[in-house]
Amino acid sequence: MLIYRILNNNAVITKDEHNKEMIVIGKGIAFKKTMYDEIDPEQIIKVFVLKDKQDRNKVEALLADIPLDYFEIAKEIKVAAEECLACKLDDGVIVRLADHIHYSVIKSQKNISTPNLMLNEIRQFYPKEYDIGRQAIQLVNQRFQSNLDENEAGFVTFHIVSSESQEGPVDFHEMLEVLKMIITTIEDYFQLHLDTTTFDYSRLVTHLKFFIQRMLLQGRQTNQSLQGDSLYEMLVAQYPQINQFLNHMNARLLLDYNYELTDSDRMYLIIHLARLLKNRS
Repeated sequence: MLIYRILNNNAVITKDEHNKEMIVIGKGIAFKKTMYDEIDPEQIIKVFVLKDKQDRNKVEALLADIPLDYFEIAKEIKVAAEECLACKLDDGVIVRLADHIHYSVIKSQKNISTPNLMLNEIRQFYPKEYDIGRQAIQLVNQRFQSNLDENEAGFVTFHIVSSESQEGPVDFHEMLEVLKMIITTIEDYFQLHLDTTTFDYSRLVTHLKFFIQRMLLQGRQTNQSLQGDSLYEMLVAQYPQINQFLNHMNARLLLDYNYELTDSDRMYLIIHLARLLKNRS
């Protein structure tokens, strides 16, 4: 990429292969550079693709409001999260994290703390992401001499989880509410308290996360019938109580989210629930 215009030492305008303008930011990316010099890819923190002049004005205003250090630490958190979770995060998470962390540090300097009302659920359902959030907040506190707490670790977790889907960002709050609703419905229907420390519980929650992401992002699916499939029919016959529960859950999902369980959904949920219920205390 070539420099077409220098905004400041840390930001330049370039163009992609379709001649569309982009703003590229990175510490010292334009230092001692002139027009048409090559951009060092190792220095790039974030690339903003610009659709029009209004887009450019928005990005320039954002860069004027948020110091580069916050974009830098946001990229570090993104890279660490991708390594830990073994997945790619939506690139927009850098801007969302930079914006959130910048605002949180300012609040911390004024001794203002925002309680995270979903912190317990975040810890329960997203332990790996929450651990990343805690480490991120430790890094932020060290770098900016702030005093952010576990509530902020939960908010960082929110941004990470929202960016995990390969199909685009999901509404984290809605996803968490659906997950909590399904777990509560399971406990109420089968009159039990699930042990959150077991591997079977962890497997169920992991499956539910992917199921809910697909439900919220893709909406109602065309059912590909598994009638006649030996495994599906065996599971339905072997676990009638679980299948009845899925009828109950299906009615709730249809009413609240206009989503109807497919035969494939049912088959995998029966497998996970059967394991969980077999080993319940």
